[in-house]
Amino acid sequence: MTAYNYVQCKVNWQTNITAWLDDDYRVIPDSFQVENTEPLSRASAQMDGDVLFIGTHRFALLLALDLESGTTLAHQQVHPHLFAIITMSPHVL
Repeated sequence: MTAYNYVQCKVNWQTNITAWLDDDYRVIPDSFQVENTEPLSRASAQMDGDVLFIGTHRFALLLALDLESGTTLAHQQVHPHLFAIITMSPHVL
């Protein structure tokens, strides 16, 4: 994921969701998850103030990122079931 400053035509920050799931989340997927879910996000990101929300396929996580730096602020597993994935974009009310 890349955040661009379109006025200055430069990259503000970049983060790699796959690397975050593999390195930072530190949960080893079981064989079913490895074979059937990818460590990625296919949902559109959603902004609320200075927080960017995204959902992941593997582990069904909702991630909150700092909009200015891309730093992970928090994560929440939506459901622990092995078949659980997030394919819908988050909605902010």
